[in-house]
Amino acid sequence: MKIIIIYLIVLTYSVIGLSQTKNDVVNFKKINTKLLDSLVFEEVMKERSKLNIDRIVHDNICGKAAKYQSEYSSYYDTISHVNNKRYKGNILVNPKDRFEFFLKQSKNKLNYDSNIEVITQFKKVSSRNYSCIKTGTYQEYAKIIVRNYMSSRPHRYAILYSNENFGTVHGEFKTEYNSETDCLTNTGFIAFVYEGYKLDKSDLENLFK
Repeated sequence: MKIIIIYLIVLTYSVIGLSQTKNDVVNFKKINTKLLDSLVFEEVMKERSKLNIDRIVHDNICGKAAKYQSEYSSYYDTISHVNNKRYKGNILVNPKDRFEFFLKQSKNKLNYDSNIEVITQFKKVSSRNYSCIKTGTYQEYAKIIVRNYMSSRPHRYAILYSNENFGTVHGEFKTEYNSETDCLTNTGFIAFVYEGYKLDKSDLENLFK
């Protein structure tokens, strides 16, 4: 009987955690990162739809690369595209290293041609000392995260990149909160999957003009 009661308590707690909505205030003691990730993704899609750009295709490799960088950044309380410290037994220095690491572990046969990483971070986030945060809901955090991306020229180009004539844009956005550093990081990883065409150096340089 005792085991059944414990099971029911755990089940109830899990259901409550999963029932959070975009209008709920973020509780950093039990943050629902999956909900926040989905809201960030849809906010990015709204920005793309304003320009009639095709939706980004959800991608598992991009998701793993983004999650790794978010975890690393929150763990070390730093924001950078360069990793020079060991994390989970690896030193994956740049975005390309991270993407290729997870790609080699998969059976994915898509023709990835290039990949771009975007990242934003809130330090001491639970203090709520950010003037841009009014309500602290999941939806507000998602909007602010995407607003941060759109305010950065190279990040904006990555968010809005499209080349429908030659392939599709894949990507994912992952959030990590580390209670020890009180650091919230969101990383987006975007990759181009080409069909019979490969981007050259000038194509990539145009992304950051």
